[in-house]
Amino acid sequence: MGKLFRIEGKSARVVLDSDESNLVSLVSDGAGGVYAGGDSKGRVVQVRANGSVRTVFDAPEDEVRALAIGPDRALYAAALAASAVATEEEGDSERPVPVRAAVSGGKATVYRIVPDSSATAWWSSPQPFVFALAGTPGGVVAATGNRAGLYRLERAGDATQWLAAPQGQITALTTDPRGRLYAATSNPAVLWRLGPGAATRGELRSGVLDARRIARFGRIRWQGRAAGGPVELETRSGNTDPPDTTWSAWQGGATGAEGARIASPPGRYLQWKVALAGKETAIESVEASWREQNLAPN
Repeated sequence: MGKLFRIEGKSARVVLDSDESNLVSLVSDGAGGVYAGGDSKGRVVQVRANGSVRTVFDAPEDEVRALAIGPDRALYAAALAASAVATEEEGDSERPVPVRAAVSGGKATVYRIVPDSSATAWWSSPQPFVFALAGTPGGVVAATGNRAGLYRLERAGDATQWLAAPQGQITALTTDPRGRLYAATSNPAVLWRLGPGAATRGELRSGVLDARRIARFGRIRWQGRAAGGPVELETRSGNTDPPDTTWSAWQGGATGAEGARIASPPGRYLQWKVALAGKETAIESVEASWREQNLAPN
């Protein structure tokens, strides 16, 4: 079962022998102890500095993949659940088997926990996995997969997407004393550095838009405010999700608010990316139009 060891010098001793299959997340409680999250019962356990142990949260999900202390000093926990959880028999009983690979029906929820007071479902991820959490002055940051993204959780039920990375997953987060956030990805392995200052230029890629059938694309336009530089809007298209080497090349460029014709060839899927310059530039929405190809009658 999942065990937590305290290592002092060359010696180690068990301070927690849990009922979880594995302990998969750990964070300091700020008072000489730690919080640990498990991957079969979905519990968060506190091991205090004096060695005492208590459960501070029992999630309805199967796994607590990540923990972080927020700027408000509350504990945040990312809990994961699959739509259908496999089980294995142990004598006359059954227990959940931890999720080991990507599942299309997964769900990730971040909880805000105030020990001995309350636990609230704070944010539901648009992606099936939240792999890591980190506390920053601007709020707790969540790292997702299997579409890699960083989301800043600024208030209950609301998040701002900070980064849409082209890699498969963001699996680890850490900060340094200067307030910079580092994000490590997999598929492939890349290390990102973010903040704390504003960049002079930024880029955002959309998710893959599904027209359901082969479609011809019309116009694309953005709404917002351009200040300090042009808004560059490009698109690409293809017939696979996710995009692969058979997709068309990125096409487009500087685009006014009136929009431009999409140069990408017909396809089932479309993706856009926007590049912004200037600290005051803000894009509220991007709209793309298409028309499905007519099918022969049955």
